[in-house]
Formats: sequence, structure tokens, C-alpha cells
Amino acid sequence: MRHVARWVMHSCRLIKCLRDRNVEYNDKLVQSGDVDGAFEFFSLMLERNVRSWMVMIAGYVQCGKPKEAIHLFMEMEEARLRSNEVTVVAVRSACADLGDLDSGRRDARRVFDEMEERTIVSGSAMTAGLAMHGQAKEALRLFSKMVQIGMKPNDVSFIGLLHACSQLGMIDKECEFFNSMTRNYGIIPRIEHYGCMVDLFSRAGLLQEAYEFIMNIPSYQTSGVVWGALLV
Repeated sequence: MRHVARWVMHSCRLIKCLRDRNVEYNDKLVQSGDVDGAFEFFSLMLERNVRSWMVMIAGYVQCGKPKEAIHLFMEMEEARLRSNEVTVVAVRSACADLGDLDSGRRDARRVFDEMEERTIVSGSAMTAGLAMHGQAKEALRLFSKMVQIGMKPNDVSFIGLLHACSQLGMIDKECEFFNSMTRNYGIIPRIEHYGCMVDLFSRAGLLQEAYEFIMNIPSYQTSGVVWGALLV
């Protein structure tokens, strides 16, 4: 039994080593610009971990293929693999790139609609990505769709939502969303949420309201970022 246990441990280590080398090789293909070759190699992998998906998704973004990046992210979600922060950032960038295309907004929405397994991670990533790259109206529509199908927004969802409202000058709506974070969803505002609110008031020329809002922010949440939003 002891020999069997050692053999199993050795086999597991070997598999992990080979898997890590596969990811490293795939990353080298991506960095060299051969994203198509990287995808062929990725498709042949018998076992794919989060890192292997991340490398491929980020590679598509780097090589100017946002549609492929988002569709691969969709497959990753359907495989029930939990996205990491790097992957979500890559998807946000892909959404931003799609926003530069005539059909970008429709594509981002369609990708979300076609997901068999829609998650708050994918929805929030797309909402924030659209909002932070000039697609405020589409971000609001996507957020409404998420709520409509019963998804519970998280703190990242609201960062994108508040940013979108700020871009569109929707003062009353943004205040309503900000208050609903805690009241309806139990989300404690972070510095990013406070920054969006201050930015909204500043854009509207409501400097007194912005100042009063800052003074009511808990001291541990106040930073130069918030005051900077007032001065912009």
C-alpha cells in the first residue's frame, strides 16, 4: 500500500508539472503573437485549469480579438470554473474594445444573453467594462437585464452602475442606486463607490453637495482618491 501511495503521489506531481509546462508554453505562444497557434495548443490540453484559461483569454485581448476573448470567457463560465481577478480585468478590456466597433454593444449583450450559465461575475465584469469605457447606456441596460433575471448585484456591479450614471449625469438615479446598495443588497460601500458619487456631484457643478457628501464618508474610507474626484 505504501508503494501504491508513493506512485499516486509521484503521478500527481508529474501531471501537475506537465500541466504547468503546458500553460507556460501556451503563454510563450501568446507573447510571440501566435494566438491562433496558442488556441490550437489550448484545445489539445487534456486538463485546463483557471490559469490556462486566463492566459488564453488575456492573449486574445492583447492580440486585438475581443469577441474571441469574451466567447472563451463564456465557455469558461459554462465549465463552472471560477474566474480570477486577472481574467475579469481581461474581459473588461475586451468589452471596452468591443465598444469601439459598430456592433460592439450588441455583441457584448448577446454574449451575456447566450450564456447557459450566467453568473454575477460575468455580468458584473461586462457591466463595469462597458461603463468604464464610454458605454454607459449599454451598461445600465445590462444591469437591468441582470436584475430582471434574478441575479443579485455585487459591489463590482454597482461600481459599473454608478460610473454609468455619473457619465450620463443621472443625479437622482445614481443617488437611488447608491442608497439601494445597503438597503436592498446589504453591500457596504467601498472607496470606489464613494468616488463615483463625488464625481457625479462635481460633474454637475454641485461642489457644496460633493463636499458635504465627503464629510459624511466614514473616516477610514476617505482618501486622496475621493478628494481628487472633487477637484477634477
